[in-house]
Amino acid sequence: MPEPNEPLDPLADRPQTHKTYTWTFELRRDDKEVLELYFFFSDPDSRSTYVLQRGEP
Repeated sequence: MPEPNEPLDPLADRPQTHKTYTWTFELRRDDKEVLELYFFFSDPDSRSTYVLQRGEP
């Protein structure tokens, strides 16, 4: 425990983070048979999808 006037080490309380991440992109067809590029995010037991869309030219 630091003394009351002792400066805190800013790196001491940081949680460990991953050095790399793995992304998995997938394709599917929507209701109009158009291909969608998407990936999963969030909790692996309750996954959500994020659909990537290209902007209009």
